[in-house]
Amino acid sequence: DSGPLRGIKRSMYEGGTRVPFIAHWPGVIQAGRQSGHICGHWDLMATACELAGLALHKNTDSISYVPLLKGNLKSQELHEYIYLELHWPTKRAVRQGNWVAVQENTSATNPEVNKTQLFNLTNDLGQQKDLANAFPEKLHKLKQYFKDAHSPNEHFVFGKGNPNRKK
Repeated sequence: DSGPLRGIKRSMYEGGTRVPFIAHWPGVIQAGRQSGHICGHWDLMATACELAGLALHKNTDSISYVPLLKGNLKSQELHEYIYLELHWPTKRAVRQGNWVAVQENTSATNPEVNKTQLFNLTNDLGQQKDLANAFPEKLHKLKQYFKDAHSPNEHFVFGKGNPNRKK
């Protein structure tokens, strides 16, 4: 159950992308402490590397959240935005702060080809009111992140149909 959030698993809405993270580290993490920190599963790599004293491979988007775990909120590095993409069925979303742009159904890497919805989670956690027409500048900026963040991959061709379908 995704509660008040729209969407389910494999959806680009918050109900399909937002996952609680629970950590237990006696003597380090204060019991009951909560945070609204936004991270992605890929940040676990940088976090694990830092905890193990290993160097993180260059050219990765992973950001360690060890400062957050230790309660050093002021020293926690933040992502400019979080980009999520699913190659089949083709969909994507980008979140920057409380703003979220969603293409729940798209057919091209060009974000202008298909409809993009825009939501502000501050007043609309359930993503019911599409603000795309009301905030065109914000929508344009988040669509640019779609372009910037997408990495072509020959094995996961974005917008080209079901990869398991026999040709």
